[in-house]
Amino acid sequence: MKRTIFVLLCALALAACGQAVSAGTPSATQSKSATSVAVGSNAAVGSFLTTSAGRTLYYFTPEHDSHIICTGQCTKTWQPLLAPSGLLTTKTRLPGTLTTIPRGGTRQVTYSDWPLYTFSGDKAQGDTNGQGILGQWFVASTSLMEDLPTPTPAPTASPVVAPAPAATHAPVPAPTMRPTARPTPPPAPTSCIPGANGGDHDGDNNGGPSDGDGCQ
Repeated sequence: MKRTIFVLLCALALAACGQAVSAGTPSATQSKSATSVAVGSNAAVGSFLTTSAGRTLYYFTPEHDSHIICTGQCTKTWQPLLAPSGLLTTKTRLPGTLTTIPRGGTRQVTYSDWPLYTFSGDKAQGDTNGQGILGQWFVASTSLMEDLPTPTPAPTASPVVAPAPAATHAPVPAPTMRPTARPTPPPAPTSCIPGANGGDHDGDNNGGPSDGDGCQ
């Protein structure tokens, strides 16, 4: 009888010890926290991805198919959205796929195979100041797909160059027509008296027409 009681007491003690160890050691799943991705929208870009704090998420067009290029100094302006646990959560049903890829000993969140970033130039929730920077950074819209063409920045108007004025030539003055000089009539003789009888004895002194010499 005493032996039976002793065995029962030992069994109860071992069970109690096992419960205490189990309660004090949390499972690996319980210790991991998921990174949350939310959705925002505005009139300019429509519906887009954000962090749980409301910061707009962007993607970099050279990083197609999750080929990470933004490193070093780039990440000071464009901070990667990290998910160290590799676990993700969202409250919105998204057409694209959220997942993670390895990055420097941790994991970065991607959407439709585009690595996601926040922009240091955004100061408030919903800011989209990074849209179109360098023609390669764009807001990660919820409709973003791996094979969709990436947006093109709005073209800037080329300066209009006014045509050069046509060469002008100074007008050529018309030649001045000089009047034809008329012969000057011979001056009237100071004396029409070749002799003492007067007149010059030409035709008009003898009843003929005047010959214009002024002597009659």
